[in-house]
Amino acid sequence: MQIIIHTKLTVVSVLLLFLYGNVAKAQSHTLYGNIKSSATKEGIPFVNVAVKGTFIGTVSNEAGGFVLHIEQEQFTDTLLLSSIGYQSTEVLLNTLNFGQTNVFTLKPKVYELGNITISNSKISINEILKTCKREIRRNYPQHSHLLSTFYRELWLTNHKAVRLLEASLSIQQDGVKQTRERLKIRVEELRKSNDEVKYAIFDSVLHESGSYRNYLYDNLRNFDFVDLLAKSSVKELQQKYVIGIDTAGSATDNSMYVISIAPLSHPLFVTKTQIFIDTTNYAVLKSVTKTHINNEDLQYLYADKGYYYKQIRNYKEVQGSYYPSLIFVDEIVEGWQDTISHTYHRREQTFMVTNVVQPVTSEVSIKRKQREAIYGDLYKKQWPYNAAFWEHYNLMLKNPIHQNIMSELENNGKLEDQFKRNSRVRD
Repeated sequence: MQIIIHTKLTVVSVLLLFLYGNVAKAQSHTLYGNIKSSATKEGIPFVNVAVKGTFIGTVSNEAGGFVLHIEQEQFTDTLLLSSIGYQSTEVLLNTLNFGQTNVFTLKPKVYELGNITISNSKISINEILKTCKREIRRNYPQHSHLLSTFYRELWLTNHKAVRLLEASLSIQQDGVKQTRERLKIRVEELRKSNDEVKYAIFDSVLHESGSYRNYLYDNLRNFDFVDLLAKSSVKELQQKYVIGIDTAGSATDNSMYVISIAPLSHPLFVTKTQIFIDTTNYAVLKSVTKTHINNEDLQYLYADKGYYYKQIRNYKEVQGSYYPSLIFVDEIVEGWQDTISHTYHRREQTFMVTNVVQPVTSEVSIKRKQREAIYGDLYKKQWPYNAAFWEHYNLMLKNPIHQNIMSELENNGKLEDQFKRNSRVRD
């Protein structure tokens, strides 16, 4: 959704825009799409799909599929498909087939790759970091704003889906340099399946006591390079992390630096983050973080995926400022080994920003009583199920790699019935 500037809006209209800004109106139409690489013919994951110049859009799933609800008045607008490593594509919406699957192909960018070293050097890592830090005030919002966000949390036990939660969230941020304590999250809508997670004894106690950490807050801020750079000097960063240039890409339509950053040492975990920086304005476009366990006895936990923790963070430029458009987290929650088999829980979290609201007026700001607690499992929150809201809400398609996800979740009844059964009756 495009950035909403509150100037002459009434209190009622502001609240309606805020609460239902991403629910399509009565004249809405549904666009189905599949995005593939022209080179490999395979689906491209996490492609930004949006009405050009706005936040009206979605993100493709791991197989390149997406569904987007478009309002009648947007039919003359342009659909923009963009992803790091591919040439952006623009298509007029009124030329597409609504109600049918449209296949889009993106061409890989042809990069002239060359290692940048300080000795021969076109540019040094020091210069990149200093310029990137200097441009933070220009590239990112410095004042309070609200991110309307689709949130999905999927739990899997040994690859089997055992719990699903989806929510529409409002996330209030005060700009860069904000601490976790000042970050505010409010639930607007929520639905959830049955909880079939079999917790270990220790984790079961944490859940029941309310001492379970709410990872919404942590994963919104963890491995946020922009936040880290804003709060640290370049010298401090270089004292705590190993930072290097992977490659520098130069393309006809865009160019970027790819740098890597990793903590100097850790006895158990090995973490590396790749950061993609635009060479024209030094804005961070994307970051990819992976963590491995430096212990052979525990490597069974991630042998199938090759990592213990993975985060993908995409940014999108709207009206001169960059906002996070997607944060995807895949992590091991807990695991143990018995005499028969290995058992572990994996949690996938998706944050997809659907709207930006600024400035934050008193009518839409998150009050203390509305804010989600830092400790506590969001699944335990009681909320009325609003089927009409979810029918036309732009959300991210579920990962088709989990081929049996629906049947697994529906072992104890249809998912729609579970949503109703696990909700509080609307007042």
